[in-house]
Amino acid sequence: GVVQDALLLAAPVTSNSARWERARAAVAGRFVNAYVAGNSALGSLYRSDHLTSKTCCGLQPVAVKGVEDYDATAHVAPDSDAYHFAIPAVLEAVCLLPGESGGRSEK
Repeated sequence: GVVQDALLLAAPVTSNSARWERARAAVAGRFVNAYVAGNSALGSLYRSDHLTSKTCCGLQPVAVKGVEDYDATAHVAPDSDAYHFAIPAVLEAVCLLPGESGGRSEK
C-alpha cells in the first residue's frame, strides 16, 4: 500500500464494495470508515451529487473485508456539517492518533 493508515470521516462517496476494495489495496495499515448515521446534511449533499445511488458510506457501514467501520454519530450532531471539529475525538476513539500503537478501540 501507498498509505500507512487512512480514516474517512463521513465521506460522501459510494459504498460500492468493488470500489472500496480497490481503495483498500492502496492502504498498508488500517482503513477506517467513520460514518455518521442519519446525518441530514451529509445525506442531502450525497443525494444532490449521486442521483442514482442510494448508499453512501458516510452514513452507514461499508462491510468490506479489511475496512473497519466506526459509528462516529456520538461525535457529530445529526444535522451538522462541522466534521472537522470531530476529527481529534474520532482519531482517538479508533486509536489512530500519532504515536499510538495502532491498537483497536472498543466500540
